[in-house]
Amino acid sequence: MKEKTHFSIFNQVLSPITPGPSSSNTSGPARIGYSCNQIIGGIPKEVVVEFSKDGAFPATYIGMKSDIAFVNGFLEKLQTDPDFNKAYENAEKEGMKIRFEIVDDFEAESMEAARISLITRGNEKYRILGDSTGGGTFRIHDINGCSVNILGDSYVLLIFCDKDFITDKEAKQYILGEFDNISSYNIDTVNETCIIEIRSAWPFDKERLEVLGKNQWVKKISTLDPLHPVISNKDNKPPFDSMKGMIEYCKKYDRSSSQAAFDYEAAVSGWTVDEVNDYAVNLISIIENSVDKGMEGDFEIEGIVSPKARKLNNFLNSPKAIEMGFLDKAVTMATGVMEYSNAAGTIVALPTGGSSGIIPGILFGAKEYLDLSKEDLIDGLMVAGILGVLMSEDNNFNGGEYGCQAEVGCGSSMAAGALAHLAGGNIQQVFDAASMALQCHMGLLCDPVGGYVQVPCIARNMSGTAISTVSVNAVLAGFDVVIPFDEVVEAMIDLGKRLPSHMKGCQGSGICISRTAEKIMIK
Repeated sequence: MKEKTHFSIFNQVLSPITPGPSSSNTSGPARIGYSCNQIIGGIPKEVVVEFSKDGAFPATYIGMKSDIAFVNGFLEKLQTDPDFNKAYENAEKEGMKIRFEIVDDFEAESMEAARISLITRGNEKYRILGDSTGGGTFRIHDINGCSVNILGDSYVLLIFCDKDFITDKEAKQYILGEFDNISSYNIDTVNETCIIEIRSAWPFDKERLEVLGKNQWVKKISTLDPLHPVISNKDNKPPFDSMKGMIEYCKKYDRSSSQAAFDYEAAVSGWTVDEVNDYAVNLISIIENSVDKGMEGDFEIEGIVSPKARKLNNFLNSPKAIEMGFLDKAVTMATGVMEYSNAAGTIVALPTGGSSGIIPGILFGAKEYLDLSKEDLIDGLMVAGILGVLMSEDNNFNGGEYGCQAEVGCGSSMAAGALAHLAGGNIQQVFDAASMALQCHMGLLCDPVGGYVQVPCIARNMSGTAISTVSVNAVLAGFDVVIPFDEVVEAMIDLGKRLPSHMKGCQGSGICISRTAEKIMIK
């Protein structure tokens, strides 16, 4: 029984709230580890995390703090925990042994995959396969050889069964007879292991679970809580799910781009529009704080670079600088947010940690220039969010799989659409500006030097901010982008799928293998 779900602005696009520098290397692994904790029923005694030598993690898991994120998750802590950077110290206090290994016998399903072996305090053994799927999302798809589909967007019940006492047919009859509000379920048996997975938009009744546990065919029960803000509900249908659908919706109901975005998220989440607005207010506050902290630059960065946003701001305000108008502020802010992210500051991934400076730069750079209110900023953020929904379903902003075009490219595209809306553009101009910005990033590979989200990532956030602005002015002036937004997204995804592995996920192309980069790695 499969569940048809629709992407949420707050789950897949304007998310997660996380320490930097990379959402797929902090939030994704932390959520995988946390889910492992819930599956086995507590902090493990021993953990071995294995990465495929052909994947992205071997080059990034230290520089981008994936190891720290995994450790936190196993300790039942998420990426927002204040002790995030004390993970190893806390693991030692809990008596949890952990090691990371790079292996050649792991045929991973994705570039950012982990094979995790755990031993519980009661000496039970588990092997769990999980992928960080981009932008802080994740998927656990295998437990002890049985297929599961844990995404963190619903309540999950796992029933470990004794196959000597129940057949698949009997298990199905039991599920449908005993549980209400099921979104989907799956039964899988491998050798002597059988796992029933039930997903729901509602918590499972504790008394019913106690009764379930008394059945002789039940070996173990695990429950997992949602880790995303919006809980997936198969009954919640969006008002549109495509560019064409959104344009028709806006025309039919006389809705602006931002109003349509609010309507979409309210429909998918089941929240009221006021509740959607309240969550967006919180996001804007976190974004504004990251802008302010980034402009101050009172922090140190581990890795290759040091904070330069304040120095850049001073220079751009001097007579020596080539005047860029609005971009003087926007580019500086984008730089500051990326630097703050690299200092493990709390950011909103927009739509990823590696592209988290562009939208803040555009929104808060435009605030003074266009005399925008806080409500305007929220509208712009929601427009960026709905554009992200319409481009994310097939790529999930996963730079490890689709290249940097899926991170900086999509971030610049979302920012362009937001700025077009704030500058008075209509729905078609919003999509055209987003199309043009994405066209300019087509084919951009993922090649961070030394496994850090610094070079060329910070520079690309600066240039992505400029491309967003140029795209908006061009479209508002009447420039014809020719290829519509949805077709550009399709082209980007197709290209990403056909990129050779060495062009994505730090696998050996671009400036990350330059002579200077190699010297940095040795140092």
